[in-house]
Amino acid sequence: MVLDNVIQLSRTALLSVRIDGAFRVLGVEDNMHLHQLHRVICKAFSLDPTVPWSFSHNGKRLDAGQVVRALPKESQNGGDAGSGDAGANTVVNFHWGLWVMDLKILDRLERDAHTPRARCVAGDGRFLSNFDLASINEQLATELS
Repeated sequence: MVLDNVIQLSRTALLSVRIDGAFRVLGVEDNMHLHQLHRVICKAFSLDPTVPWSFSHNGKRLDAGQVVRALPKESQNGGDAGSGDAGANTVVNFHWGLWVMDLKILDRLERDAHTPRARCVAGDGRFLSNFDLASINEQLATELS
């Protein structure tokens, strides 16, 4: 029996975002579009969301309407293995103005209906502002409500 209309349940993608010694670990719904993820990253680093931005992989710009779960996967030897479910070796660049951040998917976790769409779960370092976990999560709750 072939299932034509399979509902794909959302999972949480655990992301590490790094720049200049600063990092944030974010848990986001893996069906979140990149244009939404851009706003989450901006909140996590206190960045101006109106500055020109994009995501890229291996030098190729990614569509802002793409969902996190469809980010390209890296093979174990670092080469591109196509796209599909976001895997543990996925590395993407987030471009904000002239800055470039490295985004890596660390894991994919089960989620329930009560899990927020995005949360900052850890971080350290200063990039334009100090790390403040409570403030970041308060802003994310407001942004995504």
